[in-house]
Amino acid sequence: MLSLNSYKENNIFYDLSHEISPDTSTFPVWWHKKVEFEILGTLENAGRRTTHLHIGTHLGTHIDAPSHFIAGGESIDKLKIDHFIGSAIVVNFDHFDQFQEVQVSDLEQLDLSQISGEIVIFKFGWSNNFGKDIYYSNQPYFSISACEYLLSRNPKTIGYDLAMPDDPRNGQSSDCDSPAHKLFLGAGVPLLENLNLRLNIPKEINISCTPLKLKDLDGSPVRCVGWSNG
Repeated sequence: MLSLNSYKENNIFYDLSHEISPDTSTFPVWWHKKVEFEILGTLENAGRRTTHLHIGTHLGTHIDAPSHFIAGGESIDKLKIDHFIGSAIVVNFDHFDQFQEVQVSDLEQLDLSQISGEIVIFKFGWSNNFGKDIYYSNQPYFSISACEYLLSRNPKTIGYDLAMPDDPRNGQSSDCDSPAHKLFLGAGVPLLENLNLRLNIPKEINISCTPLKLKDLDGSPVRCVGWSNG
C-alpha cells in the first residue's frame, strides 16, 4: 500500500472550486440570497472562533440533485456517493462564443465512447467571467439534441464551468423553462455547476466533489478537487 507521502509525490492536485465569501456572486433572481458569515464565538469572548454560515444550496461550485427540478426526484442525501468520486473525461470547448449552442455534431467529433459510468466535464473557458454579469446572461449552452446524445452515452455525472446547461434566455420567465436541466436531472444525472476551470487540467483526471449530506434538499455546495498522475 502506498504511504500518504508517496501518494502526494505521485499525483498533481487541482482545486476546481470557486472561493465562497459574502462577495461570491449568486444567480441574479430575487430568491437567491448572498452568503453571510455570522460571527458566534470569538477568541476574545469565548476562547474559540465559531461562525454561523448562511448559504444557498446552489451557490458557487455545487451539485444539482434531481429534486432541484424534478417532482419526486432524488434529493442530495439520497444520491449514491459514487456519482461524485471517480475518473473524469475533460472536454475542451473553450472556443465556444457567448450564446453558442453545443450541437450533436460538436459531440460526434469527440470520442465519448468511454464515458459510460464516468464523470464528464466540459471546459468552456467561462470561469474567467465568474462574478461578472455576463456569466449568467451570455453563457454558451447545450441544445436539447446534444443533451439527449450525452444521456445516450450514460455518464454518471455531468459538470461544466457554467451556471447551467440551458440557454440563459430560457429561464423561469420564458415559455421554455430550463429544458436541459430537466432532461439531465430527469434521467437521474447530477449536475456539477460553476466549476473553476482556469487551470490547465489534463483530458483525463480523477475527481472528488462530494456534497454535504443535507436531508431531503435539492443540492449542495462542494469543494471539487481533481488529481492526476505526475
